Amino acid sequence: MSAPARAYFTTLDGGAALRQVVLDAIDRARLAASRGADAALEIMAFSFTDAGVADALLEAARAAPSLRIRLLADWQQGGRHPAKQARRLTGAGNGAIEVRYTLDQPYYWDPDDGLVRWSYAASAGLFHHKSMLTVLDGAPSHLVAGSFNWTKKAMRMSENVIALDAGPSSAAALAAMRREFNSIWNDPSASLSPVDAEAWFAAVVARLESGAAPPAPPPFRRSGEEGVEVADAGDRRVEDGPVLLAFSAPRERCAPRSNAGHSLANASRQFAGLSASRGSVTPLTNANLAKAAVQASAPGDVISIAAFALSRRAPEYNALLHAARRGVRFRVLLAPGRAASAGAYLHRRAADEGLDISVRIADRRMHQKYLIGHGTRTVVTGTANFTPDAHDRHYEARLCIRGCEDLSARFLSDFSTLWKSAREMEDQ
Repeated sequence: MSAPARAYFTTLDGGAALRQVVLDAIDRARLAASRGADAALEIMAFSFTDAGVADALLEAARAAPSLRIRLLADWQQGGRHPAKQARRLTGAGNGAIEVRYTLDQPYYWDPDDGLVRWSYAASAGLFHHKSMLTVLDGAPSHLVAGSFNWTKKAMRMSENVIALDAGPSSAAALAAMRREFNSIWNDPSASLSPVDAEAWFAAVVARLESGAAPPAPPPFRRSGEEGVEVADAGDRRVEDGPVLLAFSAPRERCAPRSNAGHSLANASRQFAGLSASRGSVTPLTNANLAKAAVQASAPGDVISIAAFALSRRAPEYNALLHAARRGVRFRVLLAPGRAASAGAYLHRRAADEGLDISVRIADRRMHQKYLIGHGTRTVVTGTANFTPDAHDRHYEARLCIRGCEDLSARFLSDFSTLWKSAREMEDQ
């Protein structure tokens, strides 16, 4: 199959090349709007501190006033630090740039210092998306996604960017991305305007300073593009193309619905597995995409995994062990830190059971989150780490592209480059 997507890596192409993919997409949208197309950019950003990218958005808004730019940013991007570009873009661009922040309550009261402090443990869930969707004349046209945050720091780390054009194999994935964006954008229990975000923050601080419990983020209303989105539980679409895109959203705020995306239409999707024989349909979730890619590999096949974070409690970890016990071979590359501790356990487990699992620790700051099935030519990548929080707590996306030799070869080249310079896990 010809490549439905193009992959770029800091290891192979340099950080500036990944940033250029983003800048090129902005420029193409500006040019399309200048030529009369109904053009829009729909952006979701976890961390956005690259002033050059913000400058490009401002210039596009100035040069093509009809270009609509909407930015959904993680709650923390609304902070007052001058590097945070979402706050800078608020109210800029002649009204063509709109910004909303995901509603969160990540604060606690520090009685020793008498201050309100940020805490990951208190957060209701990070908005971990890193994507930009171009929409032309009402239809999704081009998607930029991957692990790459829009920061100067990301340009110095091991990252990837995926560029995906609209086409027969990718249409469903791009449509799902647009549903997810609009569902979060239009849900006042999921995202807030800058004015409402300031009011929410002031209310949280006032409650904490008074000694009262802070307000909790409410359950999602899940509004769709034109009001409240309704999904018939009996109408669960089955997607079966070579390109699949799954999502997660904070589980506690999704109750009683599935957390397989904020959009109810996305959360109701299923897929038919990834093996040649396929099988019964299963919910299209981040965890199930990774597990299906592992299960599709035959004994003797190789699977390479590059993980910034890996937990023994993650569903991908158990899928890895089950596959290794039936003869699938694994190369697991982990970032230094917490992932390395899970790697040490995996290394001991492999030795004890005689499993063909080789574990190495990267020698540089690696932010990758991908899986490559060598025999199936399947790539699973995106924003989701191999951890329980990625599935149950955060907003995430995971892209699966199968049967594409060109794309899998690019990922394998990146993996091999990182693998060669990594240190082997030692017996402890």
